[in-house]
Order: sequence, then structure tokens, then C-alpha cells
Amino acid sequence: PTTKRPGEVHYWVSRGRKTEPEPVDIATFPMEFWAWWGLLNPQWRVKEGVLVQSGSGSWTELEKPGINGLLSVLYCLKWWEASVETDVERLEWERAVRDVLWTLEQ
Repeated sequence: PTTKRPGEVHYWVSRGRKTEPEPVDIATFPMEFWAWWGLLNPQWRVKEGVLVQSGSGSWTELEKPGINGLLSVLYCLKWWEASVETDVERLEWERAVRDVLWTLEQ
């Protein structure tokens, strides 16, 4: 869904995926990413407001065909990583990468 989608995704999509956004605001982008990624995932993955890597259920909510589907998620990770400057920021980015990877492997 476009609900809570980071503005950088809108910028990128509205320009035909040819122009990348400015570097993300590392102070806000992780929260924006997690809010959007949480909405894209099946509700059974959400426990107390956090995505968990356990349980089972349908993945149909995550089936996002088309040119902007999961590619947008991967680009978000790319843009986020480019703005990482500290170890703490890198740890949070790595957590997101692991979660996306886990999801794609299911």
C-alpha cells in the first residue's frame, strides 16, 4: 500500500524510477521504513507492534506484483544504507535487511 510509504518511494516512482531521491534523513527514515514494511507484511507477523520472524500463515498480503512491488522495498534499503554513518545506524539497517531477507526466503 502507499499508506505510510516513505516519500522517497513516491519521488522515485513519480519520476519513472529514473531519478533517485536525495539522501534519506537517517533520523526519520528508519521509522518510516518500519511503519510501511509492517503494513506490507501479513498481520500474523506483527506481535505487540513488532514484526516477528516466527509463526505461519498466508503470505498473500506481501504479494505485490508489478514494477513497483518489492523492488521499492529493496531500493529503500539501498537508500537507507547510503545514509548510514554510525554503528548504531548500521545495526538498525542490518536488522531491516535481515527481516526483508527472512521474508523473501519464506
